[in-house]
Amino acid sequence: MKFRFLLLLALFLAVIPAIPLQAQQGLLLLEKGSVKVIGPERTRLLRKPGAKMALHAKDRVQTGKDTTVKIKIKGKPEIIELSSRSFFRMGKITRQTSSISLLTGKARFKIQGKLKKKSKRKRFQIRTVTALVGVRGTDFVVGASNTQTSLLTISGTVSLAPVNMPDIEIEVPANQASTVQKNSTPTAPVEVAPKMRAQILKADSPKAFRIVKFGEAVKPEEVRKENEKKKKEEEEEQKKQL
Repeated sequence: MKFRFLLLLALFLAVIPAIPLQAQQGLLLLEKGSVKVIGPERTRLLRKPGAKMALHAKDRVQTGKDTTVKIKIKGKPEIIELSSRSFFRMGKITRQTSSISLLTGKARFKIQGKLKKKSKRKRFQIRTVTALVGVRGTDFVVGASNTQTSLLTISGTVSLAPVNMPDIEIEVPANQASTVQKNSTPTAPVEVAPKMRAQILKADSPKAFRIVKFGEAVKPEEVRKENEKKKKEEEEEQKKQL
């Protein structure tokens, strides 16, 4: 009887390591203010500057008034800076890509490094209520609400598309901005003066984008035609390299 008990205990202990624990996908740092982290198994409120907390898949982060939070994606040179009254959600993090959601608020994203040109995969993807944002490696700011998503590219190039029309994707180069209204296409990118860029970066709310005079919404047919042309050019270039 004793031998049987020890055998069952040994088998039980051997199985324990095989049970997957929730893996850490990011690290949150509270610089000032307050932040609430809501997860499937826990909810925590942080108020002390310098407080840190591991983030797991599907964790939701809600920042308070006069708050600054930094999130470092584990194992990657990817940093997210959340402003006040932002609602953020961790998504799927793999070696190839990082996917997150910014439901409301303002955030700056510093994504270093780039994927190989042959790869069509976007290294970092953001989903808002109205738009899909994708990059391979760059620095940019996103302001999001229930009805609008605005983007300012600081360096590199960022792609922007409506949630309901993901194929209507445009590219927003450095120092330019675009916005997506609910049930509309992105606006044509416009140049943003250095002073205005500094104001947007410093601001604590997505309302900072109101100072930008955005362009007209792009026409779906023209974007599809242009993207198809780029796709064929890329395929031909790849064939030449083989």
